[in-house]
Formats: sequence, structure tokens, C-alpha cells
Amino acid sequence: MSRRLKLSFTLFWGKWFLPIPRDDNLLYVAGKAIEIPKIAEPSQEEIDIYHKKYVDEVVRIFNTYKSQAGKLYEEKSLFID
Repeated sequence: MSRRLKLSFTLFWGKWFLPIPRDDNLLYVAGKAIEIPKIAEPSQEEIDIYHKKYVDEVVRIFNTYKSQAGKLYEEKSLFID
């Protein structure tokens, strides 16, 4: 239906399936800045180095703050393939 009308339909719902925001707490965390030099044509090895730095920082953030996100995450581990 959206494709034929060329219009997107978005359903919003919250409390009691009404458009009222839920009372959920959100946890926002920012990690350390990753210094990446501008490389015109990076090799795969250089890409892997900076990708590893990024993934390591994401895992560090997850492990540091998961206990503050609620009991559901305390025993979880982050897997990045």
C-alpha cells in the first residue's frame, strides 16, 4: 500500500497502545574519540587496525555500563562478528 501511494505509514504507540511516550529510562553513553588519520587508499591491514579500535571501544562501553542498563543486561556479553 505504501509503494502504490508513494507514502510511508508509520505507527507510533506507547502506553496502552496510544501515542503517549512510555516511562522507560534510557541510558546514553559516548565513548572515547578514535583518532583516524586521512588515508587516501588504506590497505586492508590499516582498515582492520582502526576497525579493531572501534570494536574494542564499543565492547568497553558495553561492559562498563551494562549494569546501569538494568538487570536484563548484567549477565549479557556483547558479541560482534
